[in-house]
Parts: sequence; structure tokens; C-alpha cells
Amino acid sequence: MKYSVIIPFYNQEGLVEETILSVLSAIGQKDEVIAIDDHSTDSTWEKLNSLTNDDRLKIFRNEVNRRHVYTINRAAELSSGEVLILLGGDDILAKNFTKHLTSHFDAGADIVFSPVKFFYNYNDIDVSETSNVPLKALSFNELLFGWGSINGRKYSIIGCAIRKSSFSKLGGFSLSYIVEDHEFFLRAALNRMNILMVSGAYSFYRQTSNSLSKNILKMIREDARIIFKLAPTTLAIPAFCKRLSIFAIVFVRRLILRLKL
Repeated sequence: MKYSVIIPFYNQEGLVEETILSVLSAIGQKDEVIAIDDHSTDSTWEKLNSLTNDDRLKIFRNEVNRRHVYTINRAAELSSGEVLILLGGDDILAKNFTKHLTSHFDAGADIVFSPVKFFYNYNDIDVSETSNVPLKALSFNELLFGWGSINGRKYSIIGCAIRKSSFSKLGGFSLSYIVEDHEFFLRAALNRMNILMVSGAYSFYRQTSNSLSKNILKMIREDARIIFKLAPTTLAIPAFCKRLSIFAIVFVRRLILRLKL
């Protein structure tokens, strides 16, 4: 099975090498990395070019800035793997990441969430770390109410592996939403796709002090659009109320962090 790790970059010159080298250590020799620079204004493109001595890395550049969702969909179209692995331009994959995925896709999985950890500094993570937890299939209701955590277990779009044929069947990520991952996973569940949380190697999701607070009202409005479009009212109202409480908690945590910095 061939894996394609797809990574959109925008003005992340200081993190390009860290991310790319982690991914090359996470995949097999027949796999590939599709990295797209979304018309950065810094030296991101030059940094990507400096790493092309490994044939598994394929780099592209948008002619104009097209934003995150378009760039992910474009990377998926350019990929040749049977399974897509999504990663941000500042995130990290653990060593031998893909080796833990194949058995699940061979058994019919459409979407696989590997263990995820959040971090601020690269020196704080162990890229050889693995997790051994029970396999869990996720339902529509769990995805609707969970928003990244089910019974204390975290899941994320970062490091998420998606069968390419399933991604194409759903039409990729919608350009109509800024919370594109939540909408995509709910649509996948409504289409009765096999969505799993599994054990294995970690993906590491980099946190920043201002990643959410600046756009929180827009995020809330977009989340409401998704929930009330895809869920019946009897579920949508309590799900949105839970989402509001989560946004409030995250906002306060980020605000405290910014004050400390």
C-alpha cells in the first residue's frame, strides 16, 4: 500500500526542514510527500527546494495564495498513493508512522485517526513514541459531540489517514467552510464510512498562543452552519451548546498562555 503525506505550507520557513525530515522518517521507500507552498512571502519555497535530494519529496507552488483548504485538495489530486495522510506545515509525524496503518486499511477502513499529542517545542516530543490503546469505531453522534476527544482519547485531522478513493467519493474538503475537517468527517459518517481510532505511532500537533482566539467568532458561526446543516435539530442544539463550551474553555486557555508569554 502506498501512502501520500500531503502538506500545505504558508510562511513557515523556520519549520519546513523539521516537518519534512520527520515525515521522511515516518514513511516507507515507496511512499511520497506532496508539499505545496501556498505562495508564501518568505523563503518557504526556497527551503522546500533545498530538501529535494530525496526523490520521495515532490514540491509544488500555488501561483497565487489560495488558502488552506484549496491547497489540501490540490495536493490530494496530485498524489499517487492509495491513502492520504494529512499534516500541517508545522506539525510532526513519529518514526515509522505508516507501518501501523496498513492492517486497518487492508481490513476496509476509510479513515484512520492515529494517536495525537499537542506540543509547543520540538525538543519536548519523542518521535519514537507509540501508543497501545483499543481500536474504536466512531459513529456520527460521537463525531458530532466529540470534536477532537472521545472518552479522553484525542483525535485530529493532523496525522489523519484517509483512503483516497473515499476522499474522492466525498468530493474532498468543502471550500464553503473554514472548519473543513469537522464538516468532512461528519459527511463521511453520514455516508457510512468506516472511521477508526487506533493505536500506533503519534502525530504531533503544534500549538500556538494565538491560533484560535483571533477568529473565534467566525469559527463559532461556521461550526453552527455545519452542525445545523448535517444534524437533526434534536441533536444539533445540544451539540452546538457543547461546542460553545469547548470554544470558551480553549479561548481562556489560549488567553492565559498569551499573558504568560
